[in-house]
Amino acid sequence: MQAKHTQDGFSLIELMISLTLGLLISAAVMQVYLTSIKTSSVQSGGTDILEASIFGIQNIEKSIRLSNLGMADSNNPFTPLAGVIMTSDTSLVSASQTDKSKNNMNGIKMGGT
Repeated sequence: MQAKHTQDGFSLIELMISLTLGLLISAAVMQVYLTSIKTSSVQSGGTDILEASIFGIQNIEKSIRLSNLGMADSNNPFTPLAGVIMTSDTSLVSASQTDKSKNNMNGIKMGGT
């Protein structure tokens, strides 16, 4: 009687197919990984730009708020056109309203003096 011989293990074709499928799956995973790294980098750059712009706006706001610090007497609300800077050569304030020299900023004290 002849004994039955059963095959143990995988054939060469099965090994080649499994290696090919493994490589395809690995390539897909690597593509997803690289895409996520690129997206993360773009988002990080956008976040950095946003933080820098917020910091810049806060600095500008602080500078604007402090721009009149120590100049309380230069903006007298009782003088004609107080706080208004004119760009015209002609005065909008008549000579009878003020004893200052005629210019485009009649009655406005300059530089806290």
